[in-house]
Amino acid sequence: MRRFFTEILEVVLSIMSLKKILFFILTFVSIEGACTEVKLVGNITDPRVKYARIVSFPPVYGLTPISEKLVVRSEVRNQKVYLKFNVDSSTWLQFKISGLTTEIFVVPGDSLDFSVVSVKGRSVVRFSGNKSDRYNLPFLLQEKFVMKERTFKFNEGDSFILYCNKIDRWYSSKVAFIEHFYETKEIPEKFYQYQLREAFYQKVFYILDALAKSNEANVDFNKIFVDQFEQQMLAESYCSRSFMLALVSYYTLLEKRQLGLDNIYLKINSVENKHVRDFMQLNMLSLFIKKSENLTNSNELRKNLLRIRKEIGKESTWFKFVDSFYNDFFLVGNLIPLDVLKKTQLVKLNTKSVISLFDLFVLNKNKGLYIDFWASWCAPCRNDNLLSSESRRSLQNESYVYISISVDNNLKNWERACFEDGVTSNQYVLTDGTQSPLTKYFNIREIPRYLILDNEHVVRDLNAPRPIPDQNNKLINRIREVSRRKQNSN
Repeated sequence: MRRFFTEILEVVLSIMSLKKILFFILTFVSIEGACTEVKLVGNITDPRVKYARIVSFPPVYGLTPISEKLVVRSEVRNQKVYLKFNVDSSTWLQFKISGLTTEIFVVPGDSLDFSVVSVKGRSVVRFSGNKSDRYNLPFLLQEKFVMKERTFKFNEGDSFILYCNKIDRWYSSKVAFIEHFYETKEIPEKFYQYQLREAFYQKVFYILDALAKSNEANVDFNKIFVDQFEQQMLAESYCSRSFMLALVSYYTLLEKRQLGLDNIYLKINSVENKHVRDFMQLNMLSLFIKKSENLTNSNELRKNLLRIRKEIGKESTWFKFVDSFYNDFFLVGNLIPLDVLKKTQLVKLNTKSVISLFDLFVLNKNKGLYIDFWASWCAPCRNDNLLSSESRRSLQNESYVYISISVDNNLKNWERACFEDGVTSNQYVLTDGTQSPLTKYFNIREIPRYLILDNEHVVRDLNAPRPIPDQNNKLINRIREVSRRKQNSN
């Protein structure tokens, strides 16, 4: 009997060993031959939706769709779209259809169907299939909470306490929704925790933004809440859009308290995760470079830019952005290189004649230039066009020429926009669009973008005030400041 049990035990052990070996082989094969393709097939019954696309969009302050990287695009044909692409690892991407943008968490090998239907004038997206809950949650959160979030605007003079109470109610409701979804659906723990952090950072953004504007904010609450955010910030391991927005409001608040860039830098430098630390430093630079009235006079900004660029290093995910800010900073006070001027080709409105930027500058010799980068598809640009008549007259009185340069790829759309907006004077479109030597030289990451060049065509301002009524005085003061400094330097 003992021998019988011994033989059975040996057989069981041998089977277990075979299972382990088989498991190892299957695991190895699945890792080595892992599928990197993602396939999303859509059934589109909403007539407004003409296409669907997936893009990669970095969470860096100040960037607009001109900076997005297209992953895949599919036109709607017979109410179907097919989105097939490859990813090396799990990542957040933006899912875009007409009038709707939502972040989705994509894992290599995902294969799902989705539908887009019209409900009360809104496009509603739903995924089906394995792991569809992970895709559906961001859309559900957007449908349930985004409209309410759009009402969260704190104006000077508003009650800070009442505002915070409203934010707290919204936050508690959103957290409860995420927790219930996690308990009743199938989503990974990390994905669940990420959504909770996103909700927290959205709350941080709304409250810190209000703190920066309010004069009645409770000091005790202020300190407790900021301390809470700083503790979370030090331990963070993810870089997201909500985290970026929270950081921007945090930096703005610290600036209001006159903390200074050096002290803000020291706070950031305490973050252990280098990837996150680089991300935080990058957004600090982006915010303060964008806000800087005169980049060449900001010694503290210059020092931090040089220091951070060196510390981040070329191997960092964020280096290319810091490097572009670095290039922006040192463009001020210099002429545009001759090869850029000659290689930049423009089409003039009405005549359709092609002219180089060099020749355009020759035509405007000894005149200051106010250059407007825009496009027909850019809503803020179009709005500025419609409101620009006063600034155009003011610039002419200052002996400045208003030159509009479009980055449109579609000439018909550009022409139509010019006539619809009533801006047909000094209108040009780049023949190479966003890939033009001029846009690359100035690292045009966002539009509208306005530059000021003095009467010798030296770059004086990379982020000039907009040509709209409530910024007209600021714009003209900036023009006159450029002229005064030029006279004093002579």
